Amino acid sequence: MPIYLISYDIKEPKLLQRVAKRLQAEGLERILKSVFLGPIRSLNLRKLQRWLEQELTWDEKDRGSVVLIPLRPSQIDALMSIGPVQLDKEEIKGSKHTLFY
Repeated sequence: MPIYLISYDIKEPKLLQRVAKRLQAEGLERILKSVFLGPIRSLNLRKLQRWLEQELTWDEKDRGSVVLIPLRPSQIDALMSIGPVQLDKEEIKGSKHTLFY
């Protein structure tokens, strides 16, 4: 499953909250206030792109921008963080499994 780094710069608080909730609903991990990271299926990515385009461009106002950057698993392994952010690289790559008993 492809891994994406998604970052946004959105001015409207309500739209910002909707976008953040949608990204979390897609299973992406919030690593900074406006940055999400994780695997996303191609079909879900296309739906997300269409939804973001509608949300950001339904009128002529500048509502903000979203950047979607595809990453390879080797790039996830090379990620470094400074500060309190703790990255679970196996979870981000989608290779961590939880067993329920």
